[in-house]
Amino acid sequence: MAARILLADADEATRALYARSLKVSACDIVEVSDGRDALVNALVHEPSLVVTELDLPNVDGFALCQILRHDRTTAGVPIMVVTSETRPLEIERARQVGANIVLQKPIQIDVLLQEASRLLLHSHDLRYRAAMARKRAAEQLLRSASLLRRRVS
Repeated sequence: MAARILLADADEATRALYARSLKVSACDIVEVSDGRDALVNALVHEPSLVVTELDLPNVDGFALCQILRHDRTTAGVPIMVVTSETRPLEIERARQVGANIVLQKPIQIDVLLQEASRLLLHSHDLRYRAAMARKRAAEQLLRSASLLRRRVS
């Protein structure tokens, strides 16, 4: 299953550049131009990674990060903010509301690809570990149920 990257930026040229660059890594790219569409899309079809600008219409990138972090479905989805914002307090605020990494524009495409790959790999590893933990727990429950049945018999 290919990774699904949700790309939210109001600037069409920026979205197109990022989408072309990220498609090299065989990812499915979903492009949106505002925060409300990003939020709906992420909640309906959980992405593997969200790449967003902070300055988005309707729902800004801060609110997008915060909502995604508080929703059970998307709480673990990595969020990469690529922004033209330069104020240190705003950069820190983005981290506080849930961004895993904040990069500033203009960004080198190789840096974008490197960080996206790193976040996707980390996310994949965490999902694999969680699946293995669920599998072990299910096996334990089956063993416990079997022991209980034997004891009752």
